[in-house]
Amino acid sequence: MTKQSGSFVRLLTILSVAALLTWPYLTGRSNYLLFHSLAETFSIVICCGIFMIAWNARRFIDNNYFLFIGTAYLFVAILDLLHTFSYKGAGILPSNDADVPTLLWIAARYLQAVSLLIAPFFLGRKLRHNVVLAVYGAVTGLLLAAIFLRDVFPPAYLEGAGVTRFELASEYSIALILLISAALLFIKKEEFDQQVLLLLAWSIIISIASELAFAFSLQRDDAVGISGHIFKLISFYLIYKALIETGLVKPYKLLFNNLKRSEERLREERDRAQNYLDVARALIVIVNADQRVSLINRKGCELLGFDEDEVLGRNWFDAFVPARMREELRGVFSKLMTGEILPVEYYENPVVTKSGEEKIVAWHNAVLVDPDGRISSTLSSGEDITGRRRAEEQLARKTAELERSNAELEQFASVVSHELKEPLLSIGGFAELLREKYHDKLDNRAGGFLTYIFDGTLRMERLINDLLTYARVTTRGRTFEPVDCSVVLVQALSNLRMAVEASSAVITADELPEVMGDETQFIQLFQNLVGNAIKYRGDAPPRIHVSAKPIVACGPGNAECAPQSRGERQYPEIPSGWLFSVSDNGIGIEPRYFERIFQIFERLHTGDKYSGTGIGLAVCKKIVERHGGRIWVESEPGQGSIIFFTIPERCE
Repeated sequence: MTKQSGSFVRLLTILSVAALLTWPYLTGRSNYLLFHSLAETFSIVICCGIFMIAWNARRFIDNNYFLFIGTAYLFVAILDLLHTFSYKGAGILPSNDADVPTLLWIAARYLQAVSLLIAPFFLGRKLRHNVVLAVYGAVTGLLLAAIFLRDVFPPAYLEGAGVTRFELASEYSIALILLISAALLFIKKEEFDQQVLLLLAWSIIISIASELAFAFSLQRDDAVGISGHIFKLISFYLIYKALIETGLVKPYKLLFNNLKRSEERLREERDRAQNYLDVARALIVIVNADQRVSLINRKGCELLGFDEDEVLGRNWFDAFVPARMREELRGVFSKLMTGEILPVEYYENPVVTKSGEEKIVAWHNAVLVDPDGRISSTLSSGEDITGRRRAEEQLARKTAELERSNAELEQFASVVSHELKEPLLSIGGFAELLREKYHDKLDNRAGGFLTYIFDGTLRMERLINDLLTYARVTTRGRTFEPVDCSVVLVQALSNLRMAVEASSAVITADELPEVMGDETQFIQLFQNLVGNAIKYRGDAPPRIHVSAKPIVACGPGNAECAPQSRGERQYPEIPSGWLFSVSDNGIGIEPRYFERIFQIFERLHTGDKYSGTGIGLAVCKKIVERHGGRIWVESEPGQGSIIFFTIPERCE
């Protein structure tokens, strides 16, 4: 459009508006009753139109401002209709003067102004439309009763004198209320569509002009009074443009930005929810009743190897389930959708990735229902456990191999021990026989040789027995059951009775707990530890004390759980359970040997001074570790030793 044509259109528009406004004015000057009736009918039709649109759309919109205004304008229309019918000369309602129509006019304008003032407060609030309808009906009924009884309100118009002070005060009050309502509109402008806001604001401003025109008019049919009605026509036309035309032609703009902002909030919530789903470490997928994917998060896309748009809309079973399981799982899904079966809280099945690789997923499932209560889709979260399952399978294979190896080792140890013991018994027996029958024929040197042979066979037999015991700690262990450690200690000391008496050992013990374990191995454990304390005694008679105390998730250097190291030794973390200790006043151990003494065949002393095979503490270590515990020593040379070991609260 050129600049000249645009100017012409604006000029034509101005002339048209001037003509439209001039015609009512001329009509009012020539036939005021006709002009008044047409003007009021125009506003009544608009008020009723607003009410019908708002009332019939109340189930579909959440715009309480629009619904409130629509309800209010129905009763404004009723008052305006009665005002028109009662106007002097209309001849519809009996009226002898202009006072009743004037009071009805004032009541209608008060109701309109107060409604425009209150309506913004319903933005974003709950509105009970039936209550609003009832309240407005009651208020209108009271106003009509007060007007027609004519004993409540003072006169508003007196024949021959014109308008009264009451009418003037009312016009100014109505104008002030309208001005405040316009200010409230701009305060709440974020709630309105900009075009609708301007139309409403101009409608209120022109309504104020209409009220002021009536306030300054001397007679209703003078030029100022006619201007007041023209202003009212313009005001209601703008209301029509804001509410009826916008509501019918452009419903997406209906009065406010509520729908637009609701969509924006919904979009923001959806994006926020998608972000939450994307940062989740689990695969999340929604499959609709038609078996197609409607939602998948970033983790799911990464697992499957597809982009999101490559997954959405695809049939889940055809695209992502292995062919061998497809029909079976499809049937289960169909039964789930019809409610024949309930969703399984946890199950595992593989999915097929873009590369054709199968990955095992652990699923947690739930069903989603629509507003009618029908199952519409499944919501599933999954975790890729492929690596874990493969590790478990590998561990199971290695465990089976280890068990087979242990069984073979035990069989080998049993066979070897049997084969070794037989010649040893023969050697020892013949050596003893030679010493008994030919001791008088052998010199001292030969007798010493026989003693060496006899002692060697005994040590060899002891070594074979200890090795067999060590090998059988894991292969011949019993199932764990409650074990009373106080009873176990008594049995161990009974087995050591001769050594205890020979060494004059003093053995004390605190009250010991009941734990889960292998009773036979616990007897062996206490027997070895107490026996070692007796064996490696100093010059004074052995004093040995056995104790235990509860521990709670101990760590390195925790004095409440394990004794502090006397050196720089760091202990592994100790789980909750029991901490046992066996202390003595023996010869002690140098810190550099703390680890070595628990290794098989490691001996710190020669057999001439202290007998043994170097397997006893290794057996203790193996027993404790089988029960899930740890064993260590605290000692100083010449200051005695404390052997600590832990037994967890739960042993596997």
